[in-house]
Amino acid sequence: MFGKSEESQALQSVRASLTTPVFWLLGKTQAGKTSIAACLTGTGEEGIGLGFHRTTREPRLHAWPPPPTPPVLHFLDTPGIGADAGNAEAEARQAMAQAEDQAHVIIVAVRVEDMALDALISALNEIRRRHRDWPLIVAQTRLHDLYPPAMGHLLPYPFNGTEADFQHPGVPQELARALAAQRQCFASIPGEPPSFVPVDLTREEQGHEPRHYGAEALLEAIGQTQPATASALREMQDRLKGARLRVILPWALVAAAAEAPPLPLIGLIGATTGQGLMLQAIAKRCGVPWTWGLVWRFLAVLGPTALASAGASALVRQLLKLGVGPGTAVAAATAFAVTWAAGEAAMVWFGALGRGEQPDEESVRSAWKSGFEEAVAWWKNYRGT
Repeated sequence: MFGKSEESQALQSVRASLTTPVFWLLGKTQAGKTSIAACLTGTGEEGIGLGFHRTTREPRLHAWPPPPTPPVLHFLDTPGIGADAGNAEAEARQAMAQAEDQAHVIIVAVRVEDMALDALISALNEIRRRHRDWPLIVAQTRLHDLYPPAMGHLLPYPFNGTEADFQHPGVPQELARALAAQRQCFASIPGEPPSFVPVDLTREEQGHEPRHYGAEALLEAIGQTQPATASALREMQDRLKGARLRVILPWALVAAAAEAPPLPLIGLIGATTGQGLMLQAIAKRCGVPWTWGLVWRFLAVLGPTALASAGASALVRQLLKLGVGPGTAVAAATAFAVTWAAGEAAMVWFGALGRGEQPDEESVRSAWKSGFEEAVAWWKNYRGT
């Protein structure tokens, strides 16, 4: 039913030269394969240049980064499974047979509300019967389709791929039921159970912030089996300012949310806790062991001007909450900007340490200053003020 077939000449020509992991992207048409590739590479879908198309009728292998840069990985794209009837479905299965020997990791994209997965599960069953040791990551996409009206993403990102994902009190009931039911569809697949990663990867005009929701969890799942590849992807993303979207922005939004209620001191504790967790996440991302000694050194490098600014803003935020009117809005905006600035400076500081270099102190302070200014501009655009 899904046996081997003669390989395409295109795949034959590259087989001998592959020295990097191949990520096989599977899923129905419009399930989010291109968004996942764009997310992992830190580029936008319009600039990824991978050639993912709905009309794919044969496997396509795409190096990333593209030549002449030495690739970190290859993406293997095959036709959408189960999306079309007749010859298209047969062509999809034949293409998968042609591509099978190329893969190292399978990443499956499924829209979280989609339960019509029989064809996809059947294909995965056959693949896993032959390759029980292949890692399988299931990205459950488009979470916002099951949000109630006006709901935003839960922050910090609460999912860990276990039953706790649909037992979390903040997860809407409809979404929780869908997460659980969809995972049950994959229960029959042979070999190690899949890793499940809920994600919401959207474009700027869709208005869901952060736009790469769950991107860090997806990289964590990849890192469990391909740690060197995950590290290289993070480094490339950081050069493309991917860290801002994946690490700094979510925690800045957490700090803003903590300071939004008119509750002096309580919000300060929440925002400060979030900032500490952000610094810890950045250190981990840069491959630096987390110690408070390093944090104190980082704060010392920022210098009295930045620290006084942060301390003064914290005091002002609490005083504003004692009044009425726009006080809480100003407090939230300031907490957002301070957190963003600290994140930008920490990326420079921990990034240098992760490369085995001595951080340039002036660059750290400059990152704080420019980060604060960028955060203020971003917040004004985001809030329409």
